[in-house]
Amino acid sequence: MKVLHLFRRLFLRKKGFWTDYSKEKVCTAENFSIRFGHTFPGIREIQVINNPEECVKRLKDLLGDPIESNAIWIFRGTSSEAIDSCQIISEDKILINKCDEFKVKKIYACYSHSYFRKFVYVETEPDEQSGANNITQDEIDFWISQNGYCHEEFALFKGKSIKRTEYDDGAAIIDGEPVKLKGESELRTRYLSPYNFIICAHFNPINNNEYDYIMEDYLNDILLGKKQVNDICCFVENMSKHRNNHC
Repeated sequence: MKVLHLFRRLFLRKKGFWTDYSKEKVCTAENFSIRFGHTFPGIREIQVINNPEECVKRLKDLLGDPIESNAIWIFRGTSSEAIDSCQIISEDKILINKCDEFKVKKIYACYSHSYFRKFVYVETEPDEQSGANNITQDEIDFWISQNGYCHEEFALFKGKSIKRTEYDDGAAIIDGEPVKLKGESELRTRYLSPYNFIICAHFNPINNNEYDYIMEDYLNDILLGKKQVNDICCFVENMSKHRNNHC
């Protein structure tokens, strides 16, 4: 049985992933480590990519289909979500989960000798407003002071930006008239200030409630120039293996 299990594991590793048959779960940390190596081959330290077009291509490689369910996540302190899809919408913008728009500025491939600690740091530039909300600079500054960043929610309907509240109501004012959306609108989030986040395996040690506020402070301080990405790398290197990572 041990030989058979080892054969299965080696075979699936060649395919780019392996399944723990005793638990029927994908080993998310090892899977992400393989994706990381394929996207940033040969690196054994932190690699910085400052070219937005190259960043977008690398992120698309990292998050290429198929993405195993619940395997790769975005983390930003208390805010996190699984990544289900990634597409390029312009030479310097990606769309994650068919909703979140990111105008990428640079990425850091944060290598670790421990496969389960690898992650990618992403930093974005302020994007233009959609035109649906007309957010003032004072409002942007307020939300930056509160959260460390400012974003807007809106929707796209036949090429036109509409308000999130209109999306929720299923109708929008188009050319002065109420028009039913009939499920043809797409919800979007756009960031109007510098923003940053981490992409890693679901069971990376970063995924721990005890670290949420610390990581959020790190990320905000990086945007303010008070800390460096290397500070996060050092912090993660001292984290214990995630309790659900049984690889």
